Amino acid sequence: MPSPVDNWVDQTQKELQQNSWQQQYALPGWQGQLTRLPPEQEAQFLLWAHTNNVPLTDDYDMRGFWANHGQTQVNQNDGLPHYSDEWKTPLHQSFSGESRYADPSKPLPKWNELDQLISPSGKILFDERKR
Repeated sequence: MPSPVDNWVDQTQKELQQNSWQQQYALPGWQGQLTRLPPEQEAQFLLWAHTNNVPLTDDYDMRGFWANHGQTQVNQNDGLPHYSDEWKTPLHQSFSGESRYADPSKPLPKWNELDQLISPSGKILFDERKR
């Protein structure tokens, strides 16, 4: 029986076929590095996600965040929960060089002091304050 992560990988294959700026910065084979949990931990994770109303989406490795005891913060721009860039996948609209799924051999997008994600060439890829 496929795991939730296997199903997620199948779903994202279709999305990755679309052209997006994030793909050029992705670590090759990143889908195979997504966090997989043993059944007992998967049950604990799902209970945590449900209890805390945590969104389970294909653009964030929430299992990795949970398994590594990530701390939820509040986004200063919208007051909503925010999870670190470390676990964003290349499907996230603000995928940055801080992600573990970014290819460190390439120049990567970085955040500036205005909460804007800037490409290596200086283009604004995402503006957190205008979201």
